[in-house]
Amino acid sequence: MPDRTPRGHPQRLHLCASRIAEPGAPADVSHLDWIGKHPAGQREEWLAHTRHPLQPVRHAIRDYRLLYRAVQCRMGMAYMPCYLADRDPKIVRVPDAPIVHQADIWVLTHKDLRLSARMRVLREVIAGEFERIRPVLDTRPRP
Repeated sequence: MPDRTPRGHPQRLHLCASRIAEPGAPADVSHLDWIGKHPAGQREEWLAHTRHPLQPVRHAIRDYRLLYRAVQCRMGMAYMPCYLADRDPKIVRVPDAPIVHQADIWVLTHKDLRLSARMRVLREVIAGEFERIRPVLDTRPRP
């Protein structure tokens, strides 16, 4: 039986490849602005856990699809889910940037339906599909 422990989708620091200061040196992001998640004036708590806490935050984008497009459009660097960015050759990870745990993924069932045979089968199908795509959702190294 597969491991049914809920897994998160980690986030890593990504930027548009054309924004790299020196080709082949994506670790130098000192010339880039952050794409944040909160409106101006609100504190970006995650910023303190980065290697670049003093870089300016110029934008506030909470929707991951829009965040992805903003990075594609060279608006700055952002922490975003690896499953969004890793398939795009124009977007690169910043080497040695810390991995940020975003959230766990849970499948919930209403208490009146949890013993239903149909719901059990549906949960098994959903769990199997999550297991199948786990390497895409969770790119953290395995112990």
